Amino acid sequence: MAHLPLMRENFRSAIRRAAPWIKRVHLGNCVSHHPSDPFFGAKHPPIGYVNGDIDVPQLVEILATLQEIKFLDRANRGDVIVEINPFPGCSEDESVADNFRRVNEAWQIVQTQDSP
Repeated sequence: MAHLPLMRENFRSAIRRAAPWIKRVHLGNCVSHHPSDPFFGAKHPPIGYVNGDIDVPQLVEILATLQEIKFLDRANRGDVIVEINPFPGCSEDESVADNFRRVNEAWQIVQTQDSP
């Protein structure tokens, strides 16, 4: 997912077009608007990184669209991987914990949206 903003692709549109071929999704982040940032480009800053393009709202859109195309159905679930580097000044464990918290927060929002 981190490469889509760099290619100026819309998450929902890209996922829907690629749906028949998606086998694994890498959740990550990129920096596309700050060329002087050390994470500029596809260097996988953590989700929620200050100059990054992906945080909880984008995760909600991604996860909701993956659910919509049935990629997250229990019977036929694909792989979802978090691909990040640590936050500057934080350990790997702290960064992983923070990013899983963000993914869980986004998933809870998606689940709430789906509830009748």
